[in-house]
Amino acid sequence: MILSKYFKKQKAFIVKEELIKEIEKIKQSFSTIYILGSWYANMSLYIKLASNIKSKKIINVDTNEEFLSVGQQLLKLAGQDSNVQSMLKDANKLNYSQLGNNGLVINTSLTSIEDDNWFNSIPAGTLVALQARNHDSNINYSNTNDILR
Repeated sequence: MILSKYFKKQKAFIVKEELIKEIEKIKQSFSTIYILGSWYANMSLYIKLASNIKSKKIINVDTNEEFLSVGQQLLKLAGQDSNVQSMLKDANKLNYSQLGNNGLVINTSLTSIEDDNWFNSIPAGTLVALQARNHDSNINYSNTNDILR
């Protein structure tokens, strides 16, 4: 599929592929996946088109209605929208009510989501995958302690 070939060549997706590979080493099946800062549903598309990860439901969370709308259109175009929902919401106000006991939370927007309520609200025992862009000179993203104070 064209989208799959596109993903493999874009730097932004190469790093997401690395994150997905790490998740796959831990677990490949989830009840629900929350993707925070979904940015045009790119992680959802990657999970559905180019990974071994399976889930009953994916929830793309973003504060930008256009990103969610375009992302849903891309998922539909790719024939991958059947179990994907869009949620227009600040990640810091999530209650993760649809997560279940076998869920995954992915946040690749650490530099864009202020505060840490999004993290503190995640139920104990939930697998959380984090990834940040290294574009803030005052934060060392290779040290998890700088991210999860």
